[in-house]
Amino acid sequence: MGITRESGGQGWGDLSSVGDYAKYIGDVMVAMAFVLMLIVLISSVGVINREMYSNIIPPDINEKLNDLYSLYSELGYNLSTFQQYANPLLDWVSKINITGEASYIVFTDGSRYYVKNGSTGMIEYSDADATNVIQYSINKVIAMGGGTVLLREGKYYLSNTISIQNAVGVELRGLGMGKTVLMPNTDDPGWAPVILVNNSNYIKLTGFTIDQRRTKVASLPDVVFIVNSNYVEVSYLEITRYYPFALSFGRPIAFLTNPSKAETPPFSPSSNIYVHHNFIHDSVQACGGDGIHLYATKNAVITDNILVNTGDDSISVGGMKDYVSWNYIIANNIVGSSACGSGIKLHTIYKQPPGNYPIRNVVISNNVGIPNLDSGIILSWESNQTTDFPMYRIVVIGNRVSWIIISGVLDLLVAGNRFDGGLGISPGASLYFVEPQPSKFIYMFYNVMGKVTISSDLNNKGVRHGSIFIKGNYFGGSDKGVYIIGNLDVISHVFIEDNVFQTDYGVHVEGSCGVDTMYIVRNMFFTSTYDLYLVNYYQDKVYIYDNYFSKPIYDAPNRAHYSRNRGYLTENSGVATIPAGSTRVTVSHGLAKAPTKVLITPFGNARVWVENITPTTFDIVTDTAPTTNLNVAWYAES
Repeated sequence: MGITRESGGQGWGDLSSVGDYAKYIGDVMVAMAFVLMLIVLISSVGVINREMYSNIIPPDINEKLNDLYSLYSELGYNLSTFQQYANPLLDWVSKINITGEASYIVFTDGSRYYVKNGSTGMIEYSDADATNVIQYSINKVIAMGGGTVLLREGKYYLSNTISIQNAVGVELRGLGMGKTVLMPNTDDPGWAPVILVNNSNYIKLTGFTIDQRRTKVASLPDVVFIVNSNYVEVSYLEITRYYPFALSFGRPIAFLTNPSKAETPPFSPSSNIYVHHNFIHDSVQACGGDGIHLYATKNAVITDNILVNTGDDSISVGGMKDYVSWNYIIANNIVGSSACGSGIKLHTIYKQPPGNYPIRNVVISNNVGIPNLDSGIILSWESNQTTDFPMYRIVVIGNRVSWIIISGVLDLLVAGNRFDGGLGISPGASLYFVEPQPSKFIYMFYNVMGKVTISSDLNNKGVRHGSIFIKGNYFGGSDKGVYIIGNLDVISHVFIEDNVFQTDYGVHVEGSCGVDTMYIVRNMFFTSTYDLYLVNYYQDKVYIYDNYFSKPIYDAPNRAHYSRNRGYLTENSGVATIPAGSTRVTVSHGLAKAPTKVLITPFGNARVWVENITPTTFDIVTDTAPTTNLNVAWYAES
């Protein structure tokens, strides 16, 4: 492959073979610096003004938001939880008593494989099959209570799975991607996985390439298959030409012998997982070829990986009843799916009891999508959900990816991201609330994106989308900025504040039910068609204050409350003069539509009233023509 790493997997080394993908690391570094500033900004000004909305916002709304800031600080920014989970693993190998290069050293002369004892320097075993030689070394270090098996440079042709089972403190280490290469001894082997880790603790796989040599789909387990294990580090691996998953945690162990059990409980939970600096690319199948996939796994750090042309999701996390996935950092990765997938996906399967939250406490930060590949973020249910929220306490901050899909999330912060738009969603849609699961307490702050779509087609689930805060974002493109479509149920409590719209439409609301209670406050609209296009909303609970408008407003129900807007006057006042000898004066009121209220006060003893109210003017009339000019103060409101 021509990719080199420093011995022992420390550092990236020469990335020339990774090609154009490496340059996106620069985007990640910029994003990291930006997020450090962003978190200070949003924690200080990214709060909800309860004074303005005191009658409709729960008293603990800012406490919920501060809780999400704290989650980011705990999991993503200070990485205190990362250190708590990772340090026991990182310290383990250093405590093993190794007197030579490693406990056992495996090498090849091109036709045969040899095992050298790291302490005595003696060749203990050799074979023409690399599987037997590597397995011999691993069994030896398991028996001695832990140690390192070092694979020197060369190609290691395998006839079967390398197995690490019932082990403590085992490290399998190569000399770097492209230098140490493991591969089956034939294309499309009838066996898998390449490496199995089962019922083990403190395991480290680092510094080699696995070329699975798949050319077609096979109903076999994943390339690296890790189950029932704790404190596992996987780093500096290259995995290519693979199917189904390159690296998996927590799958049912029954999948090893029965392909129909790939996603059937019972699962095989693992915990305290550290996956970093891996290069996973080129699944042989457009659908089903996840890069890194974790089921039923707690306490995981997935960081600084490059995943290119994964056949399905680049990084996928699944949770369900009794097999939860909690406490994750997914950060600084470069992701891109060739088809049928996303960059990062959190999902739940099977029916969940209320309050179970199979996925909770997740930070997705500083990840970068590869252009022309699907790199969006999915937070979604998959099947048989109840009316409760399957995901809880999620932070998505500082990423640059294609789009994001949200379904069934309670307490979500989406801040400081750039969603380039469109791939896999309706054209131009960057942030999309999908049916049929509701989401609630969603905070979208300071993102750059094309569009937010909020759909309430919830199939009468009984729980509505609600308490959605859209603040400080930039919307750009040829579509709608915020698109709310309420068909089967209303969407409740949407707050659109301090945003800039440079789109075709600004805020577009339609559907048979629409929205119940919406504030549009202090936004700037530079649209090409309509700033607001309000087809339907519930009762009269729409409040539009202090905005700058540059294009027309369409308000079909005509029940919204407007005040203090520029470019769309709903209040005006002045002084009109009825000339001497006349009984009326026509006043150009300057409002955006015909006033519903006009108050007048004459500057003298005269009887006056209003007639002929139109979208542009009204008349002030008196019954007796004055002998001198009569001034009349007026106030009009629409």
